[in-house]
Amino acid sequence: MTGTPKEKTNKHWTTWITSDIHFGHASCINYCSRPFKDVNEFKEKFISDWNKLVKPEDLCIFVGDIFFYHSKDQMRETLSRMNGDRKILVKGNHDREHRDMMNSGFVLSVDEMTMRIAGENVYFSHYPFKMREILFRWVKFKKRVFNTLRWLGFNAPYINFEKYHERRPVDRGQFLIHGHTHSKHKINGKAIHVGIDAWQYKPVNIQEIIKLMEGVKKDGPKYQRYDSNED
Repeated sequence: MTGTPKEKTNKHWTTWITSDIHFGHASCINYCSRPFKDVNEFKEKFISDWNKLVKPEDLCIFVGDIFFYHSKDQMRETLSRMNGDRKILVKGNHDREHRDMMNSGFVLSVDEMTMRIAGENVYFSHYPFKMREILFRWVKFKKRVFNTLRWLGFNAPYINFEKYHERRPVDRGQFLIHGHTHSKHKINGKAIHVGIDAWQYKPVNIQEIIKLMEGVKKDGPKYQRYDSNED
């Protein structure tokens, strides 16, 4: 028996991903060289640009560090001004507890998650991949030695030691979507950085993520050293 094919319904919504907005974080304006006079100018411009891109029915995934020095009422008021009825938070080091974040307007708040994108199980974490354990221990030892040398008056270099090592995911060859670094780089290997400092202070559409993934699958992963300003 031959059936009549069902008519495909149009997809009227899309997915946006972002991280490290740092609403209310005054020092972040200078620390990350953001081209705004102060936190208020930044906030108003960001929300205006957000609402030009994001529709009310869109899915929005925030990969951590959304607010800084914001009360629960301020967080709720800010999120209510931003389009995207379905807001999911992957919690960062500056975010409050899950219950507080969900009471502020997120439909879900998690430490990490996995999402199927372009045929791949993509891992979401606020943090980038961690160093291999043997390298981490070596860098930790060097940092202690150089700190001691500086304390004794010697001219020893400063070692940039990765923060939150225990929270970072292990690189097992999977794609990762992360924030935290405040880097200008968008991709390193199979780690895709969605922080606003790399994306002209705007959210990233999932189609941009898919393009980056397809480039890695076609040409192989390319690694570089992040210009990290992790906070």
